[in-house]
Amino acid sequence: MNKFKAQKRLDYAVIKQAIRDCSSKNELLVSDSLEWFNSDEFKIICERNNILPDKVIGSVREMLEYPIITRKKFAIEIAKLLIANGADK
Repeated sequence: MNKFKAQKRLDYAVIKQAIRDCSSKNELLVSDSLEWFNSDEFKIICERNNILPDKVIGSVREMLEYPIITRKKFAIEIAKLLIANGADK
């Protein structure tokens, strides 16, 4: 695996984990994840991978409007969309 592909896979894994963290019962974990989505680091990762940060943040905000069990299902679906749009390309 080349360095670029390895970096891309790591970037997507970090985003997917932050999305999953937002579906947690642990409010501190949710809060920390939401803070990360507003960070420069998140924006840099998105820019590096041609991801629209506003779309991810919008999806996460929408997910947070639902009960926790439903959030987990949304988190899985958002992660699948990320993979379909380039994590393995």
